[in-house]
Amino acid sequence: MANLLLGQHGGGPVGKNWALKFIRRHSELQSAFAGEEDCHKDIREDPLALEGWFKLLLDIVIRYDVIEGDIYSFDQTIFRMDVVTTPLVTTSATPSGRPKKTGSGNKNCVSTIQGINSQGRALPPFIIFGEDPHLKSWYNTSQLPPDWVLAFNNNGRATKDIYDHWIRHFDKNTRLRTIGSYRLLIFDAHSHHVSMYFQQYCKFNNILTLCMPPRSAHLLQPLEVRCLNPLEAAYHQVIDRKGGHKSRRITKLEFLAAYNEIYQASFTRDNIMSGFREAGLVPYNPDRVLRRRPSRTKIQATSGP
Repeated sequence: MANLLLGQHGGGPVGKNWALKFIRRHSELQSAFAGEEDCHKDIREDPLALEGWFKLLLDIVIRYDVIEGDIYSFDQTIFRMDVVTTPLVTTSATPSGRPKKTGSGNKNCVSTIQGINSQGRALPPFIIFGEDPHLKSWYNTSQLPPDWVLAFNNNGRATKDIYDHWIRHFDKNTRLRTIGSYRLLIFDAHSHHVSMYFQQYCKFNNILTLCMPPRSAHLLQPLEVRCLNPLEAAYHQVIDRKGGHKSRRITKLEFLAAYNEIYQASFTRDNIMSGFREAGLVPYNPDRVLRRRPSRTKIQATSGP
């Protein structure tokens, strides 16, 4: 962030000791060793976080007069290329002896970033391969829709730079469909999503961003609530039909053909709109989510735009 701000004023990058000096200059800051956080803690254990988030959502929608048709969400999905079915193993019954899931290399996965609209429209997929960018010419994309995007990096997963590229892809495919003055983009609080460039691009192009509370995507993310399970099931069905159940491997060229098929079957208008509805986003109905958590209190759902 400091380098970006300096660059806007014609300055060079900060020095290697800049962060330490910055902390020393500001008495309100301090350094401490990070401790472990329980990543399995359910957001439902903190009802105030969910209630507060829904109130923030409603405040943004009212303040900026956001139309329901201008509300979007997006998420990343990772597909393994080397194992497409769950292997059967024999192991100890004690928790300490259970096998750990290990990867077989960064380039054995393909990621997709999928955006969806509350009115049931899926944005063109953004597919990330773990390949050298110079190998892009190896992929025959003539059978893919022309608005699909293929990106390449060294691990096949979305990075800060990939998300910076994706937000331009989002803008290109939603700008002319915007009904009101602002688009609202809802996503989980992953650090790569909120780079300085990402946020500035959104600000300059009237795209409002709203992060979900940590570990709440299973409740608030329309893709996780409704769309991704059918996608995964359809993916395995296609691979099994192509003989993937024998080798348990799929090439990335085969993946493109398979994804083209399962995309059409999974991201239907009904699935997408159901995801927004069950997440309590569109129509605005927090009680659909809050009633699924153990709590003595509930907030009254407010009819929003």
